[in-house]
Amino acid sequence: GLDILVVEDDQLHLEIIKNKLNNLGYHQVKSVSTYKAACDYLENFIPDLIILDYYLDKNFIGTDLIKEYLLNKYVPIIFLSSFYGDDVLKNIVEFAPVDFMPKNLSEFDLDKAINLAIIKRKEHINNSKLKDYMFVKSGKEIRKIPVSDIEYVSVDGKYLVLNYNAKKFLVRSTLND
Repeated sequence: GLDILVVEDDQLHLEIIKNKLNNLGYHQVKSVSTYKAACDYLENFIPDLIILDYYLDKNFIGTDLIKEYLLNKYVPIIFLSSFYGDDVLKNIVEFAPVDFMPKNLSEFDLDKAINLAIIKRKEHINNSKLKDYMFVKSGKEIRKIPVSDIEYVSVDGKYLVLNYNAKKFLVRSTLND
């Protein structure tokens, strides 16, 4: 089965989404309702798919979670928001989500998005090779650095230290990845 993580801070919407997933036959669903709980989960486990609310608790947004835990990992993401419009779309488009939908989505729309995510994930696995670049956080910015220009890599706990252009960048990843 598909391991799905639902990150939604509104309990009512969380229950509705879980029920829709259940009705569609998806039973390996883990749900969290706070940014911190999502971080704790992603610290130890990367699911096959994430259904992510855009606005989270404590002024966090869904893209914060991606920047912190998922930059160089391929996990299909379906964004949901009550604020279904251009402002949110502009902020998520660089993260190439599988879909962006309103919270009152139908079961059909949810199933369609999950099926597209499964296809994208299979394509990614089939085309997997060493990437030409990696994404790193530099302050609030995301930078794309060519793998061929990385001078060396060292390990620091749950992070890799990339030495590039006389600078060090921390990336949350394992050497195996």
